[in-house]
Amino acid sequence: MENASVCTVKIPNKALPKPYKAPEVWNDLTSDEMLETFTLDTEGKNFFVIVKKQDLGIDIEVPTGLVESDDYDGGFFEHIKTKYGYAYSVDTVDVYTLIPRFEIGGR
Repeated sequence: MENASVCTVKIPNKALPKPYKAPEVWNDLTSDEMLETFTLDTEGKNFFVIVKKQDLGIDIEVPTGLVESDDYDGGFFEHIKTKYGYAYSVDTVDVYTLIPRFEIGGR
């Protein structure tokens, strides 16, 4: 269990703003197609932040939009993790079709 995710987020497909594409599919898309979809990888490029969770008392606002990671000492992920907490590097992405949803794991 040492390689298990420490946090798992379950997201219903209907809550997604754009369709998901697996990284190997997304990388072959045109630039316009990429703008209409999104991907997540487990290579350390992507992370998620828990910003609202009432039963844990979490209600924070983090910077949004295009961010240059190099503008932050140690990178944007480390900045968010240190300043706000509840930031997790994506380590698993599971897509389910029977009950359409995503489960994203992080550490």
